[in-house]
Formats: sequence, structure tokens, C-alpha cells
Amino acid sequence: MQLWTEKHKPRRVEEIVGQKRAILDTLDFLDNWKPGHALLFHGPAGVGKTLLAEVAAQERDWTLVQINASDSRTGKELERRQGEGRGIEHSQDNKEFKIPDNIVRE
Repeated sequence: MQLWTEKHKPRRVEEIVGQKRAILDTLDFLDNWKPGHALLFHGPAGVGKTLLAEVAAQERDWTLVQINASDSRTGKELERRQGEGRGIEHSQDNKEFKIPDNIVRE
């Protein structure tokens, strides 16, 4: 049985309610992304940060790589696991969108 929240979860950016300015800014950044630039989502739990990343990646046919901070709580470890450690990024070549969540710097 599927959870109600998963069943009715937005599947397209246009289905997300609220946070219009954040959505427009995020989409503009992603559509005009340049190497060496990063996007950082911040805000309280439940405002749609991860949802926006998931839906934006899905609409662009990018692979979503989510790095959960509960797996590792330091920025150094996340950078090691992430490779170059640039934060949230996507690569035109491999279509990856990386999301480190709740980074704690040493």
C-alpha cells in the first residue's frame, strides 16, 4: 500500500504549491548553470527543498544523487564521498544532481 504523501506528491515543478520565488530562482540557476557555481538550499524542515530538487532533476532527466548527512555528519567526509565536493551540482556530461543534506563543517 502506498502512503498518501507519496501518492499525491508533486511530479512536476508546476504542481508544487508555494515558494514560487525560490522555485523560479532555482530553475533559473539550473537552466543557466556554469561550472564552478553551486546552489545551496536552506530553510526549515518541510518547506520543499528536497522535493524541488527531486522534481527538477526528474524533469531534466538527470540522475539524482542524494547524500544524507545522517550517513556522515562532517563536511570533510561528505566531500570525500562526493568526489570534488562542490556541493549541489549537476554535470552536463553525466547528468548528475548532487544534494548533500545538513552539512556540518569541522
